[in-house]
Amino acid sequence: MSKWQPIETAPKDETHLLLFTSCHGIVEAWFSPGFWSDETPLSPREYTGDVWVCADDAFQIEVELWDGHEDHGTATHWMPLPEPPSDG
Repeated sequence: MSKWQPIETAPKDETHLLLFTSCHGIVEAWFSPGFWSDETPLSPREYTGDVWVCADDAFQIEVELWDGHEDHGTATHWMPLPEPPSDG
């Protein structure tokens, strides 16, 4: 099994991986680069920063927290997903 690695070394290409977070513990997630959003409760047009998106889309973890976002914790480490079980 792989070892936990610093979050700074995590792939940022939408690869699903395991994150260790300060608020949600261990979760499966993928990286999403920031983008402009037209649908937001804060303003008609807002920039949304880089986030780690939980695989079940239940929450996002901001890469850099800023005013106006709920604090869902911080991702501190990552590791590749384990291989699925084999038939046999």
